[in-house]
Amino acid sequence: MVICMVGSPLSGKSTLGRSIAKEVGISYMSTGEYARKIGMDHSEKSIMDNDVSAQFNDKIVQEVFKQIDIHQNIIIDGFPRSVEQAVTLADSIEHYVVIYLFANPAMIIKRAQARQRPGDEVELVRSRLEASIRLRHDLEPIVNPWVYTVTGFEADDTKVLTRFIKDIVGALGGKK
Repeated sequence: MVICMVGSPLSGKSTLGRSIAKEVGISYMSTGEYARKIGMDHSEKSIMDNDVSAQFNDKIVQEVFKQIDIHQNIIIDGFPRSVEQAVTLADSIEHYVVIYLFANPAMIIKRAQARQRPGDEVELVRSRLEASIRLRHDLEPIVNPWVYTVTGFEADDTKVLTRFIKDIVGALGGKK
């Protein structure tokens, strides 16, 4: 089972993804960490310019599918990042689910200011938030099944998602 976590920037994809993967006993991959590793930054140009972002698309897709081949059950944080990636996912993987995380925009800005990582500048975070909302709209007709959730970093959010992931992995004969 491939469990994809996408959504607004700073919505908890990595935090929840790592925590749930550890608790459920499945693998985890962050496409954001991989993108930073291969040199993609989160500058305004790389986020908004499809030509710049597209140069990393193939590398990210190749690494995602390499990890899927290695691990039977995996949580992939930040994939699909584009319509093209969603089509590839839908056409290539039989058992997958996409979880969209959305957090309150004021909370996202507050987290960005506290984290102070490159790409967390307030205006850039606002642009990334708008782009994530557009992406959700673009992906919805392609990606099925689709689960939408709102998170506020509450313990109950993690518990609900952990139970959900345990159930779907267990239903497909994986770890429970």
